Amino acid sequence: MRTFAIAAVALLTAFVLAGCATDEEEGTGRVSFAVTDAPTDDYSYVNVTFSRAAIHRSGDGGDSDGNETEDGNETADDDGAGAGWITIVNTTRTVDLLALHRNNTAETLGFADIEAGHYQQIRFYVDAVTAVKKSDGSTVTMTVPSGVIKTSGSFTVEAGGNTTITVEIDLDQSIRCNNQGCRFTPHIGRVDVDE
Repeated sequence: MRTFAIAAVALLTAFVLAGCATDEEEGTGRVSFAVTDAPTDDYSYVNVTFSRAAIHRSGDGGDSDGNETEDGNETADDDGAGAGWITIVNTTRTVDLLALHRNNTAETLGFADIEAGHYQQIRFYVDAVTAVKKSDGSTVTMTVPSGVIKTSGSFTVEAGGNTTITVEIDLDQSIRCNNQGCRFTPHIGRVDVDE
């Protein structure tokens, strides 16, 4: 298992459990995304809605940020043959991150069978956050000024193999409240890759 460094976009913040092996002759491997969390003491639950996740494939072994269209969709860039963004998760899912901590587990958000090769950077998106305060039981709907989460580092998807990417969201670092309300700016605690 390898833990790799995190790079911030907008302020930072959520993917992963292993899937089944794929046909080695197809030259593909399975990549799964899931989330877990570092706990917070202020809330009974924190529901986070994720909408999409993608990884970036190296075209010639080099690292690149790739390109993104105005609507947030990833596009291929010109690093070399086969380079570009590959969507792994494209469905909306809401997860109670505190329940994951209580159960010492991770929540699978999606998986995909993709071409074997070298990949670097993961990008995923938080759309909405609601929570319940322990102090008075009130429900808080948080604003999400930038829900884009971006990590750096690299990993290899082997033909016929499974790659598990686990992303931990640090809730204490992600949630900031003042007299005008609460904001959720996703912050990653760590990213673990099991190749």
